Amino acid sequence: MSVEANYILRGIAVGIGATLVMDLWNLFLKRTLGIPSLSYCLLGRWLRHMPGGTFRHASITGAPQKPYECTVGWIAHYTIGVVFALVFVVVASRDWLARPTLLPALLYGIGTVVLPFFIMQPSIGLGIAASRTPNPTRARLKSLMTHTVFGVGLYVCALGVSYVLRMAHHAPSGKKSRPPSLTKEELGMKGNRMGTIAIVTALVSTLGGSTMSAQDKYTLKVPGGLAFSEFRGYEAWQVVSVSQDGPLFAAILANPVMIEAYRAGVPGNGKPFPDGSKMAKIHWNPKKLETFPAATVPGTQHDVDFMVKDSKRFADSGGWGWAAFNYNAASRTFAPGTTADQPPQGNDAKCGLGCHTIVKTRDYVFTDYGSR
Repeated sequence: MSVEANYILRGIAVGIGATLVMDLWNLFLKRTLGIPSLSYCLLGRWLRHMPGGTFRHASITGAPQKPYECTVGWIAHYTIGVVFALVFVVVASRDWLARPTLLPALLYGIGTVVLPFFIMQPSIGLGIAASRTPNPTRARLKSLMTHTVFGVGLYVCALGVSYVLRMAHHAPSGKKSRPPSLTKEELGMKGNRMGTIAIVTALVSTLGGSTMSAQDKYTLKVPGGLAFSEFRGYEAWQVVSVSQDGPLFAAILANPVMIEAYRAGVPGNGKPFPDGSKMAKIHWNPKKLETFPAATVPGTQHDVDFMVKDSKRFADSGGWGWAAFNYNAASRTFAPGTTADQPPQGNDAKCGLGCHTIVKTRDYVFTDYGSR
């Protein structure tokens, strides 16, 4: 094998490994801190629309879905990682690949954030450097941390590839290979490398925990209104019914207090729901089921709406308080509804009163408990 081909293969291996390190980091954030990352299915959707001449979207989540977009997205994700690694190997020279050092890889990894900030994010509707996301600062920090980890991954994987090749080089033909012995200088360098990696990892983890844990949806609150945390656990509430609101699909859920009232005949029996009743309505954009195109099913989430009964707290709005939180599928974040929404959402707990007044005789509740 030629020297050039050998270095290309080593660069590819480093690129795949560094991308995998970045994905493991994002998985760690998701599992431990509940911090989501960009869905690579949306990256695939963006790329799949390009052959039709569409390169920019007001919102990639609202763009029509494309076949195999998830597969395309993941392949593109790792291809980009490999290309980044090959470019770095060319820029840093072969000497770095033979004897990796952390600082160049770290700086290069941070520099690769230029691609999502100025090309990808504006093209899929998130704005330059995530300027159109609900919390641009947190989104930018998340991107910077992810690409910093990519830089660390370049260094770690280059060390691993270099070590494996040294083992293979020192192994006598026909005999079982064993690791080559290291000099005192090399042992010292190895210790310094591991210490540096540990320090960088600790700093990134600390930064991630302190700046990104606030993305927990339960920390959100409508200005002057309800908090998301008042509906904690709504995901597991029982389904009351389903509906189609214009182009959107919806599932209406209720907490046990409200379900018990429904089963007792409320609101059809003329009685009001008791205080403590809570309802959630989750809206999704529809999509065709890939495995059975005749079926239309929920796709990306659009928003979630809440209402809670508290006769004293909301005495001037029929005893009910309302809240609406829009969902950005690209950044996987929620944000309180605004007056620019359809229908407009005021920044207070009465935001749903205008719509629900027409069912005042039903205690302001539209939905009947569906038979089952």
